[in-house]
Amino acid sequence: EISRFYRQIPKKYVSRFKFVFTLGTLKDESAEITKNSVRISDIYKVSDLVLFPSKTEGRGLPIIESAASFTPIVSARYHPKKVYRDLVGEDLKKSERFNIIEFPDDLKDYEIAVKKIIELILDIKKYEIFTNHNRAVVERRFTIKNLEKDFNEAYFRLWKSTQSSDDYKDHAKRTLKNIISSKTNRLDGLTYTIKR
Repeated sequence: EISRFYRQIPKKYVSRFKFVFTLGTLKDESAEITKNSVRISDIYKVSDLVLFPSKTEGRGLPIIESAASFTPIVSARYHPKKVYRDLVGEDLKKSERFNIIEFPDDLKDYEIAVKKIIELILDIKKYEIFTNHNRAVVERRFTIKNLEKDFNEAYFRLWKSTQSSDDYKDHAKRTLKNIISSKTNRLDGLTYTIKR
């Protein structure tokens, strides 16, 4: 994906593109992270654009991280598709949906995507509107309160599953009990719901 993208950049702009790659996580857990260590947030801060061509992603963190850092993202429609759709907010109103430029599926559409990207990067006003919108989406949708609500709903569904289907009942009850006992201070709403 990156090489296709790069080949579509007009020659007069090629020298303005620099690529930084991060792959996986820190392998040596004993390695010391110091105040001088480069963090992913540092890379976002100095970037004008994030290219995320990955075909799979568990939680969509690069989209949230780039949006929180006021950095536009070009992303593939990764698997699982439902995670991508939900994270981007395809079913939400426009004010709650991330602005995303997608890697095209078809090679002939790369030229169009590259033109959109160059226009976005060179037009400061468009860039600000795009990035400010995405940052506002992060601030509205990914607050601690909203995340806690989402967790409470997920845990409630798990608890609800213990009320039927004998095959899963014991396993779900044990799992829920472990979750509640280890996270009681963070899940007061769920605890209240179960006691009712």
